[in-house]
Formats: sequence, C-alpha cells, structure tokens
Amino acid sequence: MSDLPETLPEDLQEIYLEAYQKSWEEYQELRGGDAGQEAVAHRDAMIAVKRDHVYHDESGKWYRKGEVPEEEKEQGLLDSLKETIEDL
Repeated sequence: MSDLPETLPEDLQEIYLEAYQKSWEEYQELRGGDAGQEAVAHRDAMIAVKRDHVYHDESGKWYRKGEVPEEEKEQGLLDSLKETIEDL
C-alpha cells in the first residue's frame, strides 16, 4: 500500500497504515480473496483515524477531537457578533 490519503499528516498516516494492514490481513483470512478487500481496509483505516481526530473543511487540516482550529481561536466575541450581524 503506497497510496496514503494526501490530507493526512504524517502521524495520522501511521495510524491509517497500521489499521489498513491489519484489516487487509483479517479480511483475507475471513474471505480468502481480494474482492472488496481494499475498500474494507480503507474503511477500517479511516474509522481508526476518525476515532480521535476530525477533519476541518475550512482549514483543510486534521485536529484531535476537542481541539479548536487556530482560525476559530483567533476570532473573538466581537468578531463573531460582527459576522452574525452581517449575515442578517
């Protein structure tokens, strides 16, 4: 497996690859073939990544669950209120 998801940072690629390989081996033992094996391994690997991390669409980055993206940290209460008023 050489094609890791491009959006994943290096530490999450390690989680992905480990889970992918484990799922690949388990699927092969259970099913005995390659049909669907790659899709199942990818699904399981992404579940492993998303267990503790979330992807933030606006920044295009992954964050540990519970962390606030830098873009949202920098925005103060007044900035948030201005945006809300402008949206009205």
